[in-house]
Amino acid sequence: MEPVKSPGGVPPFGYQWNIAEKHLEVNKWERNIVLLIFKYALKDNLSPYNIAKSLNKYNLNSSRKGKLWTYKSVSYLFAPSRIDFYAGYQHDQKGSWEPIITSSMAAELKKKNIVTKTGSRPHKNKYLLTGGIAHCGYCQGHIKSAYYKSAASINAYYYCSTRSVYGKDKCPDSKTIIQGIADNIVIQTIKAQVQNLNNIQKWTAKYYSQQARDISSKVNEIDTKISSLLKGLNSIKSIDGVSKANKEIADLLAQKEKLLNLKLDRFDFNKLLAARNIEKKNIDQQKELLSSIIKKLDLFGDKIVIEFPFVISSQGSSKLEKEF
Repeated sequence: MEPVKSPGGVPPFGYQWNIAEKHLEVNKWERNIVLLIFKYALKDNLSPYNIAKSLNKYNLNSSRKGKLWTYKSVSYLFAPSRIDFYAGYQHDQKGSWEPIITSSMAAELKKKNIVTKTGSRPHKNKYLLTGGIAHCGYCQGHIKSAYYKSAASINAYYYCSTRSVYGKDKCPDSKTIIQGIADNIVIQTIKAQVQNLNNIQKWTAKYYSQQARDISSKVNEIDTKISSLLKGLNSIKSIDGVSKANKEIADLLAQKEKLLNLKLDRFDFNKLLAARNIEKKNIDQQKELLSSIIKKLDLFGDKIVIEFPFVISSQGSSKLEKEF
């Protein structure tokens, strides 16, 4: 049977197009990187993520544009069809291009069953805590989602975008968190607040009342100081003295404005009540509810910290910690 002709389009990493002779030929530099990647997998038992880290450490770029290696770009090389191509085959037929690996190495790689980034990815908006709802508890970077596919299932997880982009030097303590575990903790926490709605309303009303009294008291103190300064202006003879008094008055007015702005907006508890069956709603509805119910949500390696715009305990706290 006549060998299959090399396919058109952009050559796979490890090959280049010979325009004059119109066929694929091995790119020696890229071939060495391909062989190194497969060695890392077979001999050193490294995952695509750790292979990418090792390649980037030694400045072994992943493309003609000098891009860094990623989990995704490494894992593509382990797709069965790509392994066959490197062994000189396509659709079980021998190709006309020079192979980079042997048939026995190809068999070993397939037997290894390394997780690849092939297959359809769930839409990014289908993850409960993405889209600005959650942040990294260590660096406040946005939480993003990813997944890895095995033969049996697709497994999703959350990770810190800062660490992903800038490395562990920028966020050394963050860890990946399994999506299902984090989502379930958040959902159950919200349901617990709904069940405790009566107490929450009572505690929050008490907090509002106390806050209003504290603000009123401090504003009265500021008004008294301003009144005293205004009365004393007539007795100040020097320009510097008048300037100093005016500055004090301006500072006090700024403090007063800041205090008045501290007053919390009254929380609409109908929003919390709407979350009583949150687990039965679709993901978009759940995300919308979380945005209205949660003030701040931080993911740490071993816990989730949620801050609400209302009081959740008799001690006046609005924060809650849940360990994984």
